[in-house]
Amino acid sequence: TFFNNSAIYGDNIASYPVKIKCPKCHKVGVTRIQSELGTASWVWCVLLFPFAMSGLACLCIDSCRDKVHYCTRCGTVVGKKFAKVC
Repeated sequence: TFFNNSAIYGDNIASYPVKIKCPKCHKVGVTRIQSELGTASWVWCVLLFPFAMSGLACLCIDSCRDKVHYCTRCGTVVGKKFAKVC
């Protein structure tokens, strides 16, 4: 499990729920994850669009989306894992 006292971004956080201490409400617990469209999704969409509109599939594939970690108690964003383009 991953444990930290502050919000984390980039490669230092997982794509799955992790144990963390919320910097706002100080609750120790497992994060709630929500996937959202990020830069990687749009880059793949634009690059693959000329090939029979297969770029639109990138908007639906979960591994192409950013993962946002929320505190289960107060809903604060405690981390974000960015999807990679390459």
